[in-house]
Amino acid sequence: MRQTILAQGPDRRVIETDDYGTSLLAPDGALVERHGTDHHAEALARLRAEGWQVTSDRFLRPKIAAPSDGGTPGLADAPGPAGTVTDGHSG
Repeated sequence: MRQTILAQGPDRRVIETDDYGTSLLAPDGALVERHGTDHHAEALARLRAEGWQVTSDRFLRPKIAAPSDGGTPGLADAPGPAGTVTDGHSG
């Protein structure tokens, strides 16, 4: 995940981009805007043009969750659409 922290006076914004898209967050973590694809560069350019200054720009390793079945992690344990496997029937 890429995370960029910006400041403009006392205000802060955080841009986070992962496999699910790009989020722009307020200091309290509230979602300001969300894109389902990578819009990190566009959001960063727009904020910098508005006078925001980058205070941190880094890549973070994703947190690894424990496997849901207690066994070896696999596709069924991955978050998101690839982790959802079904044959269309319940039970």
